[in-house]
Amino acid sequence: MNWLFRPKKLSRMGIALSLKLSHFLVTGGETMKQEYAKHYNLKPEKIIVMPNRINLERFKINNPSISNKRSDQALIKTILFVHWLSKRKGADVLVPIVKHLINFEHLTSNFKLVVVGDGPYKEQLLKEIKENNLEKYIEVVGFVPNKDIVEYYRKAGLFILPSMEEGFPMSLLEPMAMGVPYVAFDVGAVREISCETAQRFLVKSGDVELFAHKIESLLSEPETYKTFQKEELEKVKEYSMEKVIDAFVKLFDA
Repeated sequence: MNWLFRPKKLSRMGIALSLKLSHFLVTGGETMKQEYAKHYNLKPEKIIVMPNRINLERFKINNPSISNKRSDQALIKTILFVHWLSKRKGADVLVPIVKHLINFEHLTSNFKLVVVGDGPYKEQLLKEIKENNLEKYIEVVGFVPNKDIVEYYRKAGLFILPSMEEGFPMSLLEPMAMGVPYVAFDVGAVREISCETAQRFLVKSGDVELFAHKIESLLSEPETYKTFQKEELEKVKEYSMEKVIDAFVKLFDA
């Protein structure tokens, strides 16, 4: 976590007091544990790591590998963003990312960014898309009921998470479970939950140009793409509902 979007001083004092009075703090990963210990001066033994969990029965892969054909008839590459539309979650860098992507020759007419979610940045995002004539490349779907979200992952070739801050993002576990490779900013516990190949596609937060290059690279390397899929489908099993609940129960048996 970058701790860029900190609460106001009074609110921060309240959080700090609550943490001091609590017996334990539960957070999603070792990275977050270290950050909480540092920023709130907590003893590490007072912080318990308990990752998010995902229902692997609901999120099942049904996503073929991206075609590596480079012709006018090539498969349209669908890039997916599913999150709250705010600066904190990277909504303000979606247009800059796409502006970089259209400069890659073989992607120019062969991709679309589908934006799923609502939030305070939605109207500004729509304005930016129109001002930059990017309607062909960016589709803002808006709010989608949770029961319908799986279908968007099934149609996606790539997922992006350009958040400036994250904890332990469920927004990555879902595409991982669906076998959708991703490019993300290296914040919070993102690296911690990423497989080996995925870690090659994590970018320092704020580096929009490199982020776009990583997207282009992943969409241009079919073997790397397949390896990414295989590894993430194994990695996400660590966060299955059954395993995480079992680990949680064992905390109280100790």
